[in-house]
Amino acid sequence: MLLKIAIDYRGVIKLPKSLKAIGDRAFEGCAGFEGELVLPEDLSKIGEKAFHFCKGITGKLILPIALETIGSKAFEGTAITDVLVMNKTTKIAEDAFSHAISIHYENC
Repeated sequence: MLLKIAIDYRGVIKLPKSLKAIGDRAFEGCAGFEGELVLPEDLSKIGEKAFHFCKGITGKLILPIALETIGSKAFEGTAITDVLVMNKTTKIAEDAFSHAISIHYENC
């Protein structure tokens, strides 16, 4: 099941543990996100432009071990500065972040 909703939320975003995939443009252009985004352990897919121009998403993003793919421009326009990849087989679209960030691989 893909998540496709529009919300306005202020504070750290912690997505539900049961979430397996985030659809294309699911949160595109959302206002009100402030702070780091916490992804669930079993998330396997982040679609194209899923968080496109969610300017309030900041700081470090940890990509869970189960994550298989991140679509084009998924995090373009966010304020994420660091990405920690927990699975070396995660396929990250070349333009998934589209801004200068630091990507680190851990436990791979």
